[in-house]
Amino acid sequence: MAVENFSKTILSEIFETFSIREDISNKIYLERYINYLEQMEKGFKLQSEDKNVSQLVRARARDLEQNCIGLINGIKFGISFFEYKDIDLLKRGEEC
Repeated sequence: MAVENFSKTILSEIFETFSIREDISNKIYLERYINYLEQMEKGFKLQSEDKNVSQLVRARARDLEQNCIGLINGIKFGISFFEYKDIDLLKRGEEC
């Protein structure tokens, strides 16, 4: 899979399967995707450090690892909106 299409593919999968269900909260749903992406990131990290594969494959694995990290951080940022949805963060920032 091309590195530049990886993030789009994963995001498309998340959006296609995303639905508001009564038996599971959106936060839990997104946290499950974080676990899935963390496992993928570990696999790419191992592949990027494997000296038995070509430099091209290791470089692609490093790029995919960085994509996973970016997606994980983006999802965590999104989850923070669930946690602070009833709090005015601008006012809270002034208190700190």
